[in-house]
Order: sequence, then structure tokens, then C-alpha cells
Amino acid sequence: MKIGELSKRTGISVDTLRFYTKEKLLTYTHAHHFWDFSDDQIVLAEHIQLLRSLGFSIRDIRYVFDASEALLDGTRVNHENLAAYIDFFEAKQSALRIQRHHIDIAEQRLSNILTKLEIMASKETFEL
Repeated sequence: MKIGELSKRTGISVDTLRFYTKEKLLTYTHAHHFWDFSDDQIVLAEHIQLLRSLGFSIRDIRYVFDASEALLDGTRVNHENLAAYIDFFEAKQSALRIQRHHIDIAEQRLSNILTKLEIMASKETFEL
């Protein structure tokens, strides 16, 4: 599929997809002077967007992808990079737990406001 179709299917702008390609996070082949993306790049692009929304840098995402490939390959893992992977992923997991806690607090506050608004809306008259 061309980059425009990938953009439509993922909701990610063409410029952003080009950037991800430049950063070697997405891959393509050349077909008739166009970039041709395979279907598996849809999931990959969406995964990149998810990680970006969680605060992962491009460097972090590249590290996640490299670690995944190394673990799948099995031959590129040694004690030195295994310890680095563990440290990295533990730190990211901790940061995500903190984000989840903040999201839970924000969600509770919004729920309380919504409940109060619904009570007010159910009354014929109300005072502010």
C-alpha cells in the first residue's frame, strides 16, 4: 500500500509516517516509484503511535524494537545487554504505573464532576 493509504488506515499523517520511515521504525519497498508498505506496517505504525502517546521517545521506541528483535533472535542477547534491557524495561514499566495512577485520579475527578452535572441536569431548577 502507498503511504497515503497507510495514513488513512492508521490516522497517522503522511509527514509523521515519513519521519518514522526516516528513523527506520517503519520499512517499505520501492514499487513503481512509490513507497510500498506491507500490511504488517499498519500494526507497527499504530504501536509506534501508542508508545509516543505514552511518552516514549523515538530512541526509546527504537530500543524497544531492537530488544524485541534480539529476544526473538535469541543469539544477540548476552548478560551485558540483558541487564540493560531489564533496567530499561523496569524503568519504563515504573513510569507507566505512575501515569496510570495519575490517569485514575483524573478519571475519578471527571466522574465526580459528571455525576454532579447529571444531578443538576435532572432538577428543574438549580443554583450555582
